[in-house]
Amino acid sequence: MLAQPAKAEDIVSSIDMEARAERDSTVVVKEQISVKFDGKSRFFERTIPLVSPDGPFVSKDGLKQGAIRHLGFRLIKVSGQKGPCYYQIKSGANAAVLRIGEPGKTLSGSKQYTVEYLLPQLIPNSILHLLRTPKYSTTFLLTLI
Repeated sequence: MLAQPAKAEDIVSSIDMEARAERDSTVVVKEQISVKFDGKSRFFERTIPLVSPDGPFVSKDGLKQGAIRHLGFRLIKVSGQKGPCYYQIKSGANAAVLRIGEPGKTLSGSKQYTVEYLLPQLIPNSILHLLRTPKYSTTFLLTLI
């Protein structure tokens, strides 16, 4: 997952991520992103990949290839230190790109942002039943994916 400043002089100093698996296989993600701006930028971009490897499959010509699964995505909220903040989102087949920052307003200094979103049905059905088995932890399941 990528967080990209708008200019090379800006620095994403940290991203802290929490992910929680729900019983319906949806994963709820909360990210705390810290960015140091140089005073020239008006935004930064956060790219969220929406594809995941889903194990090998055999193509029509008999070659073994990796399957790609397209993930769903639903943004819950984007906020800054003082509450909700302006953003734009572009969702494509392979990624969602959040552009965070107000048009016409230059950003400077250290800023913290919170981005929350859902990835519906992230956990494949083949291992979803393990989530409901008490001896397996959610952490273990997320590591498998």
